[in-house]
Amino acid sequence: MTHIAVANLFGVKADASWHGDVLMMDTREFLKGQWVTVSAKWRKYPNWQGCIDDHAAFLLNNKRYQPAFAYTSGSTFALAIAAAGYATDPQYGQKIVSIIKAHNLSTLDSQ
Repeated sequence: MTHIAVANLFGVKADASWHGDVLMMDTREFLKGQWVTVSAKWRKYPNWQGCIDDHAAFLLNNKRYQPAFAYTSGSTFALAIAAAGYATDPQYGQKIVSIIKAHNLSTLDSQ
């Protein structure tokens, strides 16, 4: 059986702490007030479940994201991780919130 490596679903880059496979790809980053294209290393996974598990561990094990876990809605969680520096896009949190609203995903939030 052939295994196909899956690039990550969540856009987590491969920093020095990552010891798995990597994929080099260009990405748009908002740096010093402007959009630029840079080449970056991305984490690469053997399957989707590995990607999902690693993303959960990435958020749980990074202290800067810990305050986000106090929130119970997807929208407030997204805004909290954005505020903690999850993405360089200054509109990242609002973009996620607009997707949540557009698809009524808040109905999936636990009460």
